[in-house]
Amino acid sequence: MDVQLCVTTSTGFVYHTNTIFRDCAISIYRTILPANLIQLGIQRYDVILDMDWLAKHKVTIDCEKKLISFSNLEGVRSVLRGSSFQKSTPIIFATRAWKLLKRGCYGYLCAVDVALSQGLEVRDIPIATEFPKCSK
Repeated sequence: MDVQLCVTTSTGFVYHTNTIFRDCAISIYRTILPANLIQLGIQRYDVILDMDWLAKHKVTIDCEKKLISFSNLEGVRSVLRGSSFQKSTPIIFATRAWKLLKRGCYGYLCAVDVALSQGLEVRDIPIATEFPKCSK
């Protein structure tokens, strides 16, 4: 880009960039959709699609029915259906969690990354090595 872009996240961290990748192919359910991608140093996210991109492809998200629909450049509509058999994990707000912790409740914070790996063993997983007999 000809200018330096500064992006501030909700946590207050600022990312600076002037790198854009034009007309990248985004594949969603065997449909290829182009996108201009701005490179940021945000970890754990592959792509963040903005409102302009979502509007251009007429994306609709129905959380209750677990449906996402969108149109390709020719106007052909595709619908993705989420699994209705998955139970959602109960989520509470940080303020509620803080109050419970102050009352003496236990709290656990974790982040999960899915990594496709061949031949992973218990000794390769830092926390699992503490409890090797519990592994199945």
